[in-house]
Amino acid sequence: MKKLLLIVAAILSFGAANAQVAYLGYQNVSGRNKIGSTTTLNDYSGMFAGGAMNFEFYEGVAVQPGLEINFYTRTEDNIKDTSVGLKLPVDFNYGFDVAPGLKVYGYAGPFFYLGLYRNHSVAGIDSDWYDGKWNRFGFGFGFGAWCDWRETLRFKMGFDLGLNDRSESSLDKYRENTFSISLGYIF
Repeated sequence: MKKLLLIVAAILSFGAANAQVAYLGYQNVSGRNKIGSTTTLNDYSGMFAGGAMNFEFYEGVAVQPGLEINFYTRTEDNIKDTSVGLKLPVDFNYGFDVAPGLKVYGYAGPFFYLGLYRNHSVAGIDSDWYDGKWNRFGFGFGFGAWCDWRETLRFKMGFDLGLNDRSESSLDKYRENTFSISLGYIF
């Protein structure tokens, strides 16, 4: 556990020291739980904050690794679910000028997720879902677009498809897909 915390601290310090863009956004997470032939959908909403740096390797073509901290929750009747985690997206992108001061990018690429905290509360009784119920690690594929205005502000919209089963139960399968929008400051 200490090694994992050191790795996360190193990534965070690198991201803070070299970030090209810092951003804050809203996300809607759709969880799909399949038990046998029955499928249930759970919608969560929350916020995320992060930083990223774009490395151009050919005119208009670049790779942009980032680091985000995610928080989302769902409350229904007397049930409350809360989740906090780190996400490492690696976006391959292509950008072009559409007007003076306005550049548009399309992106796609993998992401990796590390769950830090997941709490399930029913009528005030809490349980840690990472204790044998949920897999902390997730991965998937994201795609979307962003636009940079005057190399100062960035508006980004995207969709992430969760590709691995997050449930540790052999009886059900659980995957999460995420729609997100964010506003960033480029420095």
